[in-house]
Amino acid sequence: HFLPQCMMNTAFIIITTWLIAVVSAVAGLPLSTDSNEASTNDAEDPYCPLFADDVQDANELRRTLNVHLVPHTHDDVGWLKTVDQYYYGLNNTIQQANVKLILDSVLNALLDPNTNQNRTFTYVETKFFSKWYTSLPTPSKQSLKELISKKQFSFANGGWSMHDEANTHYMGMIDQTTLGHTFLKKELGVVPKVGWQIDPFGHSATQGGLLTSGVGFDALYFGRIHYVDLENRKKNAECEGLW
Repeated sequence: HFLPQCMMNTAFIIITTWLIAVVSAVAGLPLSTDSNEASTNDAEDPYCPLFADDVQDANELRRTLNVHLVPHTHDDVGWLKTVDQYYYGLNNTIQQANVKLILDSVLNALLDPNTNQNRTFTYVETKFFSKWYTSLPTPSKQSLKELISKKQFSFANGGWSMHDEANTHYMGMIDQTTLGHTFLKKELGVVPKVGWQIDPFGHSATQGGLLTSGVGFDALYFGRIHYVDLENRKKNAECEGLW
């Protein structure tokens, strides 16, 4: 934890619904103490292999649990405060948020020579990133590009903001995504591969039809679905699927 405490909520929302879904999907798989059945299940699920707590008793088999922690941003491009208030950390009587400080702290932490250089961070909202990146001195820009090439600093979604889906016109969704992707491609040669719609209130056919593989994404994560649907998917280990 290398950011001020007031920043942690914004910069490190790492246990989101999708992560709970991943854990539930893995943990929800049936456990078995029957070695024959276990062998069959293991062959069908190479990403969740079986292991024995005690090698003397191979019948006591359990599933491994793979948990992926993804440090990422969710910085609203205007919500309770204006864009500049969020970026510069102004008017904190309304909400504690300082996007510039987040990015400065992340860059320093990823470059910290006292670490083993394996930290990673994912940035989402190109509006804030572009404002920060264009203000960096040339050496800092070069350091950031090196982190990107080593996949320590990466981008998800990459739109100017994380657009809503329920009430937003499809042209607005396309235009703001194009604006963000154009900046990343022009300045850094980056094309985001993962859609990251963790906060929209509802999801639309436009997102699935036009703003997934059509903009270069090979995966899409979202965090809000009907609670009954979510519970059923967790129970049946069906949180992952094809749209």
